[in-house]
Amino acid sequence: GLAHCSLSMDFLVSFATNMAFIYSAVWVFLNLPELISGRMTSHNTDFNDCMFFETTTILITVLLLGKALESRAKASTASALAELSSQRPTDATIVEEDGSLRTIDVDLLHIGDRVKVLPGGHVPADGAVVMAGLNTACDESLLTGESRPVKKGEGDEVVGGSICVSGGMEFTATRVGSQTALARILQLVESAQA
Repeated sequence: GLAHCSLSMDFLVSFATNMAFIYSAVWVFLNLPELISGRMTSHNTDFNDCMFFETTTILITVLLLGKALESRAKASTASALAELSSQRPTDATIVEEDGSLRTIDVDLLHIGDRVKVLPGGHVPADGAVVMAGLNTACDESLLTGESRPVKKGEGDEVVGGSICVSGGMEFTATRVGSQTALARILQLVESAQA
């Protein structure tokens, strides 16, 4: 606020409504004898033009309604953010050079690692499919909004955070950690909320 020499919209609205209220109160006080004696009525133009009590209440009501809607939208975004975060897998199964499988923490994945995902498993990173079953499909609805599973075959891109709903696949990681599409979406939502 004033300590940092920056004024927000809240200050401007507060200042304007207070000035309108004070002006109206002073006007009523100065014209109290006419108001009491009945010489000034509500049909008198001066009477209607000089009081702004209703303006201040309407302005504050509209402002509070806007703040309530903003708060509700932020809460909705926070729940969507929590849902997106829950889709981040914690581990990944990589295929070693000799063909053996090893489960590692998803943070230890590197670009170029070959990753195996079984049906029902979360895709731990973005990548390109190198081997897929005939009916391999991924549920990408949380990221793309597509309601039906998307078929995947050799050469297709997979998105980290999606779920392999049928078939199985192996892919080469092209983006890991904070570089994945899911991580970037989470970063954008978090920065927009701040």
